[in-house]
Amino acid sequence: MLRRLLVGALLFALIVLSGCGTSPAHKAGWEARGDVGEIWGVGEQGVKSDLKQVDDGMSESHRMMAIMILSGAGEDTDLDSYERVFLADVATNDGANTATVVVVEEKDGKQRTVIPQAVRDQGKINE
Repeated sequence: MLRRLLVGALLFALIVLSGCGTSPAHKAGWEARGDVGEIWGVGEQGVKSDLKQVDDGMSESHRMMAIMILSGAGEDTDLDSYERVFLADVATNDGANTATVVVVEEKDGKQRTVIPQAVRDQGKINE
């Protein structure tokens, strides 16, 4: 019995550590929080995010917002050139500072956050 528990705990730990159980949306949310939190100097624990996957079912205004953020950063604006595109609204925990960013997942599965220059220029904030 104890042996089964140990084997089960080890398998669970391996799955969690390898990221097999982590969805692209979950990773994108943490990616956005981490990147914006670092710019603002509050870390990923100092911010929260609301994430939406940009797809054909999304409103045209949200799709255009994602395209404009990508364009402003000099990125490919063809949303179909990415595996997935997420629009993330990031805010400090008190809601005083907000930013909208795009997290793209490349065809190779790697994700990266595209942050508007205005957010980068804002830099560290006072929380």
